[in-house]
Amino acid sequence: MKTTLASTHHLQGVHDLQRKYHKSTPGVGITERGFLTCLFTMEELRTFASEAGIVVAVNDLDVVVGYNILMTIYRAQQYEAYVPLITAYEQLRPGIDLSKVLLARQYCVDESARGGPVVRSLYDVMRSEVCRDTYRFSIGEVDSRNRASMLAARRLLGYTFIGSYAADNIVWNIGERKES
Repeated sequence: MKTTLASTHHLQGVHDLQRKYHKSTPGVGITERGFLTCLFTMEELRTFASEAGIVVAVNDLDVVVGYNILMTIYRAQQYEAYVPLITAYEQLRPGIDLSKVLLARQYCVDESARGGPVVRSLYDVMRSEVCRDTYRFSIGEVDSRNRASMLAARRLLGYTFIGSYAADNIVWNIGERKES
C-alpha cells in the first residue's frame, strides 16, 4: 500500500470510488457504515488536485483504494452543499482566518482496505504534503450516525468535535484539528 498526492492517472480511481459509495448508488443509501453526498466530475477532481490536492492510497497494482479530497474554504464556498458547514464553523470560531483552514472534504476507503492504517496514512500525507506551514487547522464533518468514522476521526486522527449542524435531515458533527 502506498499513499501519495494524486497524479492525473489516479483521478479515475477516485471517481470510481465516488460512484461506488455515493448515497444514490443502489444498495448504498444513507447508512451507518458511511456514504458520500457529493459526486464530482473529472474536471472538478482535476481542479481540486491542482489546488489543495487529493491524497490517494493505492494498492500494489496502483489501484485507488482510498482518497481524501482537500479544499480551501474559499473553493468549498462555491458549492451550496458546503455552505452550512462553513457557516456553522464561522459561528463556532468567530474571527478565524479562513485562509488558514483546510477542508478535508471527502474521504473514502474501499471496504477491501478499511481499517486504521489506510485512514491514518491519508491524513498523514495530508499533514506532511499539504498542510505544512500553510494551514493552521483542518476541518471536516461526519454524519452523527456513522460511529466508525466518528471514532476514527477522534482516536486515529486527533480531531475534536466542536459542534454540529443539521442539513437534509442529517446531523453533521464538525471536527477540527490543529495542524501547525
